[in-house]
Amino acid sequence: MEIRGCGYEFTRTTLRGVHPALKALAVILYSTGKSSYGMIAKLMNVSSVAVYKWIRKEAEQLPVPLIDANMQKLEFDEMWHFIQSK
Repeated sequence: MEIRGCGYEFTRTTLRGVHPALKALAVILYSTGKSSYGMIAKLMNVSSVAVYKWIRKEAEQLPVPLIDANMQKLEFDEMWHFIQSK
């Protein structure tokens, strides 16, 4: 901690968190459908929960999509669960 002549005290700290450009890159990687939360987390050295929160925050800002009534097939990524049974 430093004390200046004016009597005010302040702590010199480094910025925390991930640069916004890296968060944007994470959203792009995920949105292409080629990268999972886990892979992005490993690339950026953060937790997969952090990546999930970044993606979720951006997704909440998007408008609700209009879905064509004639659509017959819909695919969800990262929603599949594989269970091994004996």
